[in-house]
Amino acid sequence: MKRLIILNGQLIFPDRIDTGKALICKNGKIEQILADKMLEINPDDQIIDAKQQYVSPGFIDMHVHGGGGHDFMDGTVEAFLRIAEVHAKYGTTAMVPTTLTCTDEELMNTFTIYKKAKVLNNKGAKFIGLHLEGPYFSPSQCGAQDPNYLKKPCPKEYNHFINISQDIVRWSIAPELEGAIEMGEELQRQHILPSIAHTDATYEEVEKANKAGYTHITHLYSAMSSVTRRNAFRHAGVVEAAYLIDDITVEIIADGIHLPKPLLQFVYKFKGPDKTALCTDAMRGAGMPDGESILGSLTNGQKVIIEDGVAKMPDRSAFAGSVATTDRLVRTMVQLAGIPLTDAIRMMTLTPARILHIDSSKGSLEAGKDADIIIFDNQINVINTISEAMLSIVNESETKVFQQELLTIKIYPTLQQMGNEAAKEVADRICKLLEEKAEINMIFAAAPSQNEFLNHLIHDKRIDWTRINAFHMDEYIGIHPDAPQSFGHFLRIRIFDKVPFKKVNYLNGRAESLEEECKRYADLLTKYPVDIVCLGIGENGHIAFNDPDVADFNDPKLVKIVKLDPVCRQQQVNEKCFERLDLVPKEALTLTIPALLKAEWMFCIVPFKNKAHAVYRAIYGEISEKCPASILRRKEKSSLYLDTESAEQINL
Repeated sequence: MKRLIILNGQLIFPDRIDTGKALICKNGKIEQILADKMLEINPDDQIIDAKQQYVSPGFIDMHVHGGGGHDFMDGTVEAFLRIAEVHAKYGTTAMVPTTLTCTDEELMNTFTIYKKAKVLNNKGAKFIGLHLEGPYFSPSQCGAQDPNYLKKPCPKEYNHFINISQDIVRWSIAPELEGAIEMGEELQRQHILPSIAHTDATYEEVEKANKAGYTHITHLYSAMSSVTRRNAFRHAGVVEAAYLIDDITVEIIADGIHLPKPLLQFVYKFKGPDKTALCTDAMRGAGMPDGESILGSLTNGQKVIIEDGVAKMPDRSAFAGSVATTDRLVRTMVQLAGIPLTDAIRMMTLTPARILHIDSSKGSLEAGKDADIIIFDNQINVINTISEAMLSIVNESETKVFQQELLTIKIYPTLQQMGNEAAKEVADRICKLLEEKAEINMIFAAAPSQNEFLNHLIHDKRIDWTRINAFHMDEYIGIHPDAPQSFGHFLRIRIFDKVPFKKVNYLNGRAESLEEECKRYADLLTKYPVDIVCLGIGENGHIAFNDPDVADFNDPKLVKIVKLDPVCRQQQVNEKCFERLDLVPKEALTLTIPALLKAEWMFCIVPFKNKAHAVYRAIYGEISEKCPASILRRKEKSSLYLDTESAEQINL
């Protein structure tokens, strides 16, 4: 079998980053790591030039429920395979599929499907065992778990499951429940990791459980006890036990939302990278746009809302799993918590491997270990994922760039890369303009398609936001400004309240006189000439709310009232912004096409499959109001950023 050789990379080891070394893989294993000058290349070797990017062991996700619109509880092989493929694009090379509280029949079916999917899985992250999350949990700490299926441990029941499935590698349990200590001892005998979760245990109960084999805590801080007061006395809980009992390891959902910056730093400082693993706890919404979703089974799972980069219960009372991918966890630890890259990588690779007792084959770049390798850039965007199974390259690193008249089109392998590169180029332009001017003016679009871009943009530390005036480009008429569907609200929670703009100018869709509101906003746009517009494209080809029926390339107005067409309104339902079509407003305020084109620079960010036909028409169709976005081809200094899904109809 021919060798795979990775050259010119910054190799990440547990305690250092090395350059000038080649990574040689053969037969699914890392064969050798040696100095470049010692390397002899054979004619049939496959060479990957890492181009000075980082080369790391593949990420290991020890707690994941789904992604790409699928959940492991869906009960189909297709769901398992699709989840593995989606997460592989973000750097996961090994994962532990995780169940939820459910019926015995659903659990048994999951055992069967897992076996089938494991055999067929040759394109995604490798399945390395099952994690049963429940059903032995405290009712008061069930979180998003269905309380109807909670119960106490029964030896006959859990031994039955263990005997049926030889694939269980970990089981999360509330240790204070009657029978939980005995269950922990049995799991340890069976070489299954007992883990503490969804629990009201006191410190003393955790201490007892630890002696019975409970050496790990599932998603620390989520659905578990901390200090409580009973009568006049305070009692330590699971959180305190995590820090005081040295041989307990923990996992954290490091998405920056489940745990904010101070807690991420606290866990890192006092538990350390060798006892702390990162996990996504991702549900089916990972890699998907905001909107409604389901946690667990499609037939009787828990309805949830995806917004603000996390899954929430419908009443917003609690988080319901994350929508994070493993690269995001590492990025958050480095960029938000400020920890060294080597430690963040260790928490996503070697530490989970040790907890799961697979560190002899996975978790670090060492000769003899599986060739699970990823290559990523300095923003921790994954460029290549290489799987040991068949040494298959999951991601292609090349960005495709071409010109259509005046419009530059760039196609990226993943949504993450597209968002990051668009943000980087916008930030570059902002910095250049601020070298020339005291302040600049920007317009932002509000849509799920902008989430990835905005998230990267707000973390660019080069930008002096205090010298930028912000505008948004459209707003529904009649929607309260604090409603989740309000575009002002959308931008407020994603960027306007995240960074210190000099001034933010909102469109008021509830103004007493809408004509006067249009005039007021037009006057502002005249007073503050726009330098940069960041926008998207709708399914009907609109830019802002300039739908085909109301678009006018020569519009005399800068801001106007428009009626929204059926395609535009249905898109809002499809993207889960509204539950039903009749709830979508029929009118809106929008900046006109001439108002947008007045900007010196235009950056158009358009991911997702549902935009593919509109993108094709914008690039290749007639330049006319029938597809308003086609006007971008006549705009100097304009760029269009696509992912592979939105570019699927483009044949290069």
